Amino acid sequence: MNLADAFAHFGARLEQPHRQTAALASDGSLVLLLWAQLYDAATSSYTDWTEAYEYPFGMRYLVQGALTLRRPVRIVHPDYKGPMPDGRLPFSPGNRYFPRNEVVGHIVSYSPSERGRFVVLCKEVGA
Repeated sequence: MNLADAFAHFGARLEQPHRQTAALASDGSLVLLLWAQLYDAATSSYTDWTEAYEYPFGMRYLVQGALTLRRPVRIVHPDYKGPMPDGRLPFSPGNRYFPRNEVVGHIVSYSPSERGRFVVLCKEVGA
């Protein structure tokens, strides 16, 4: 599915699908585009940096808000198996995206002074 449809799966609407990597869903959860390569199975967490993206502005605000308000986080993965691209722009025609229905997370840390480093701690839905 395309990126807008993957976000819509969780009830989130992308205003600018070629620039956005985060949006709020209708249920109040934060939907994030996170790369599978960033997942650490040992800690069941993702670590990423808002400043690694070419358009980090809205993402900064949403990540900080999700931490402060303890919003649940839903995750969308791009279908990409290679090394992490610079600028983290997966927005090419024909790319596919997958909603991670089986997990829900919470942002447990956010550090603007470390290039916007944030950590999403995940758990399986129903676990």
